[in-house]
Amino acid sequence: MGFEGKTPGSEGFTEATSDLSAEKCSLCGNTFSRNMMLQFGEKWICAQCKPNYLQMLQQGISTSGQMRYGGFWIRGGARIIDAIILQVINYIVTFALALVFAFKTPSRPDEFGIFFIIQMCVALSLGIFYEVWFLGKYRATPGKMICGLSVVRPDGSGISYMRAFGRHLATTLSALILCIGYIMAGFDSEKRTLHDRICDTRVIRK
Repeated sequence: MGFEGKTPGSEGFTEATSDLSAEKCSLCGNTFSRNMMLQFGEKWICAQCKPNYLQMLQQGISTSGQMRYGGFWIRGGARIIDAIILQVINYIVTFALALVFAFKTPSRPDEFGIFFIIQMCVALSLGIFYEVWFLGKYRATPGKMICGLSVVRPDGSGISYMRAFGRHLATTLSALILCIGYIMAGFDSEKRTLHDRICDTRVIRK
C-alpha cells in the first residue's frame, strides 16, 4: 500500500504515484517500488530511511547518497582537539581531588597511592563518558564538531550509546597494535579505521 499525502514533518516530500516501476533509495541504496517510496526533489527515499533523511537534512549532513568520508588527517586533528579538552577537564578534576586529600585529616601513609588510583579511575571514566555521551547524543565529540565530522551507520543514521561504548573500546585495540588500526583509514575507500570496521560505523564530513 502506498503513502497517502504528506506526513507531519515531511515538507518537501511529494506524494508517491501509483507507478509500479522500481527506484533505488538514495540513502540505503535498496530498490523498492515507487508506490512504496517518497520523493524529495529528484531523490527517492524509502519509508525506513525517511526519519534518518529528515534528521540529516536538519543537521546539515550531505544527503546526496554519496557520503563524504572524513580522512586520516582531519580525523587525527579532531582527536587531538578532544585530547586537549579532556586533558583540561582532567586537570580540573585532579586539582579538586588534590584539595580534598590536602584538607582531609588525619593523613595516612598510603594516601598518595589511594589518590593515584582514584585519579586514574576518574580519568578513565571521564574519557568513556565524554566519547559515549557525545557520539550517542550528537553523533560527534566536540573535536569532531569543530572539524565538521559525524559518526554514523552505513545508512547515515546515528549510533546508539551501546555502539558508541563498543566503538570506544575498539579504539583501544586500534591504538594497541602500534596505531595500525588508525592508519588503516588512509588506505580504505570509505576511510574506515579498525574500530569503524568492528562497529560498522563511518566518519563523514558535513
